[in-house]
Amino acid sequence: MSAVPEGIVVSGTLQRQAWLDRVLPPVERVRPGLWSIPTPFPHSPLRYVLSYAIEYSGGIALVDTGWPCEEAWDGLVSGLGQAGWDVTDIKAVLVTHGHGDHMGLARRIRERTGAWVAMHEADTGHNKYPDRAAFIRASAEWLRRRGGQDADFSAMRQAPPPNMFDEFSLVPDRFLVDGERPLGPGTDLLSVWTPGHTPGQYLASLSAMSGLGAGEVLPAHEYRFIGLAERVRGIRHHHETRLGEVMTALRARPGSTSVHVAEALRWSRPWEQMLGIQRRFAIGEAYAHLVHLERTGYITNKGIDVDDWHALRDTGPRLV
Repeated sequence: MSAVPEGIVVSGTLQRQAWLDRVLPPVERVRPGLWSIPTPFPHSPLRYVLSYAIEYSGGIALVDTGWPCEEAWDGLVSGLGQAGWDVTDIKAVLVTHGHGDHMGLARRIRERTGAWVAMHEADTGHNKYPDRAAFIRASAEWLRRRGGQDADFSAMRQAPPPNMFDEFSLVPDRFLVDGERPLGPGTDLLSVWTPGHTPGQYLASLSAMSGLGAGEVLPAHEYRFIGLAERVRGIRHHHETRLGEVMTALRARPGSTSVHVAEALRWSRPWEQMLGIQRRFAIGEAYAHLVHLERTGYITNKGIDVDDWHALRDTGPRLV
């Protein structure tokens, strides 16, 4: 049984048990006017996405939607029904960030219900690509500049997961703004911009979240918990350790590419088993740590066309 991080109190006990049992958690009324709706996330180790339905204006506002596939759509419709709502009761969709498992059903929901859709302007960057082919070309060029070799490109040349919608790109009806109440003046929901999981500086967002007086955290994955400050400290400690691993890798191999560094880090499985999108994510995570170390003066990139990283100091930064 996986351990709960130190200082964390599990409030979503049924959700955690479902996570451990590798099954879909139940629909839950978290508190009056607020429901947790799980939607399947097939072909992913995350297994499901938790959407949240908030009673609003004679219907509901939905925070995040689920992956763009029929299984997730059916799960959302069924889950809303268990909570006493129909999908046509959705009046608004609030997207936390521009990843497919969080925004993938927003377009279909808007087409079926007429609901307005909102997300932060910084998360609309995917719209700069006119089509999927252009996105793939840009992604390949990014990988080449990170030092990608034939094996890395081969690992990423996988077809999209089966049953995934062909088109789920999204142009929001309005933008979410930091500090606003997106459901209107006098409503309880407050928008707080915490960039970094998508565009932005992640560690700065962690610092900003440390001061939030959150009684309970309602994540989109795994389970609800109490102890935001403790969780932030744990994440910062993890990244301090990760930055130290990057510095060690560069001292051992000056002139590494980003892919070399990614190969040298400790992962949950051997590098050779990191295939497809998981390898792309791993290289992206390594690159994010490298960029942070560069911006804070610990390393430098001497590469012009392909990354060429060198350490400037003996140790990495302290974050905790």
